[in-house]
Amino acid sequence: MIQSHALHILKSGKSTFLTGPPGTGKTHVLNYFIDYLAAEDIPYAVTASTGIAASHIGGSTLHSFAGLGINNVIDQDFLKSLSKKRRVASRINTIEVLIIDEVSMLLPEVFSAVDQIMRHIRVSIEPFGGVQLVLTGDFFQLPPVQRVVDVGERYIWQTQLWRDADLMPCYLDERFRHSDQSFATILDEIRAGAVTEESQELLLSRVGQKDADEGSVTQLYTHNTHVDRINAAELAKIDTPAKRYVAQHEGREQYCEQIMKSTLIEPELLLKKGAHVIFTRNDRDGRFVNGTTGEVVDFDESSMMPIVQLRDGVEIKVQAEEWSRENEAGTTIASVRQLPLRLAWAMTIHKSQGMTLDRVHMDLSQCFETGQGYVALSRVRTLEGLSLDGINEVALTVDPLVGDFYKEVQKGSEEIEVEIVKEISAGTLDVLDALPPRDFEHKRSPVEKKPKIKTAEVTRDLIEKGLSITDAAKERQLARGTILDHLEKFSEEGWEIPFALYTLEPHVREEITDATEYLYNLDDENHFLPNGNLRLGSIYKHLNGKYSYDEIRETLLFI
Repeated sequence: MIQSHALHILKSGKSTFLTGPPGTGKTHVLNYFIDYLAAEDIPYAVTASTGIAASHIGGSTLHSFAGLGINNVIDQDFLKSLSKKRRVASRINTIEVLIIDEVSMLLPEVFSAVDQIMRHIRVSIEPFGGVQLVLTGDFFQLPPVQRVVDVGERYIWQTQLWRDADLMPCYLDERFRHSDQSFATILDEIRAGAVTEESQELLLSRVGQKDADEGSVTQLYTHNTHVDRINAAELAKIDTPAKRYVAQHEGREQYCEQIMKSTLIEPELLLKKGAHVIFTRNDRDGRFVNGTTGEVVDFDESSMMPIVQLRDGVEIKVQAEEWSRENEAGTTIASVRQLPLRLAWAMTIHKSQGMTLDRVHMDLSQCFETGQGYVALSRVRTLEGLSLDGINEVALTVDPLVGDFYKEVQKGSEEIEVEIVKEISAGTLDVLDALPPRDFEHKRSPVEKKPKIKTAEVTRDLIEKGLSITDAAKERQLARGTILDHLEKFSEEGWEIPFALYTLEPHVREEITDATEYLYNLDDENHFLPNGNLRLGSIYKHLNGKYSYDEIRETLLFI
């Protein structure tokens, strides 16, 4: 599927799985979609499975968004306590689109926990509370690092929740990172689990092919100890005094430690003139992105801050930046300040995920995880930019279960694209042939803002024009539950909802009314919300699940 067709599907409001090989522009499409949401004033949240991935897209971790804290698994007591956290409840109730990036590293139990939280807070039985769910990533990349004992599913696509979410598959297949066709073929063969002898020979031909300018080549290894040893050895070769930069912590130590673990911050950074470095954060002004490499060419005389020259010759005086954590009231409770740099003669394959590099030297002879070699190889643009110490069999393997899963994803994506092409040919759909480049992948492009109209007001206008709840949902390409959210808001403000909107049979209204009166008369605080309203769950259970939450909500609007 081409990028513009995937963007069309995202704009349709349908929950989507946006995927494809590295270099096909998943982030590019996602950024265009976020620009669209901002321009249309559609509330959304951008999240990622890990702190490093979140920093790539300028979002938050999924744990932070959902109020999970350090938890991966939750229970009913947790849900009750979370409902009282207004900041969490407000952002979950407000959004209409939830974006989760790097889903290959998302634990199934976390996927489930966020779903439970959103259903509970939004009082909905629909997956993720009825919002549009946009998942992006590539399951051929590295899987989740931590596992919970006795959990059967390794990937979120193996869960019933994934099937219930009914995601539209968008498989991007046009590469922009890899201009070298022979190298792109090798990566495709690894994904397919069928690497030919010719491809193996091409990779082996890169063993020992070290770049003449080794100091400017990023080296990737499987283990941290190897990486640290190489960086320290290379720095020691430079016969000048080192400048020392220590991370500054403020706030509770446990929170500062969590910040350190979820980012690429160096506790102590030693730099010398001539040191090869890599930026670990996106620059707000677009001068560099996470993964930009350069060389320390000098130090500012007054501040002693390093001056880094990028590969294109641009020089940047690097300043310390702050990574922080807030509590539910929005108050900063911990922060860490440090330069957004690391020594970059070498890094682990795991920390390179999401980066694009021009020249890379790697040792794949100690790969121990399927997909590890594929992640490393797909960081580099061309075969010519690759040199190897060695390679083992594991480096050329991926999980066969993932391969089978992607056959279905690609098939579904192709079927959808055929229908889009038919509509374009018939003149009923106008979609761009291609998405033009943006200035910076991480930076939102300027968009022409429409006059701000509250999304609920648009719903009200449609209702006043005579549209039904179902028709209003279709017109706005929103979940029916979202339209009910809007109507409930206006009802609380005193607007009399036209009774003609009620679509259920009289006996349904009667049974739900009787159940409501019964529970009110019980006067049991367990059946009531803090605002005095009856809990929908109590009505639902009293009726033994005979009617859906939306049917109950619709009825409550008219009794």
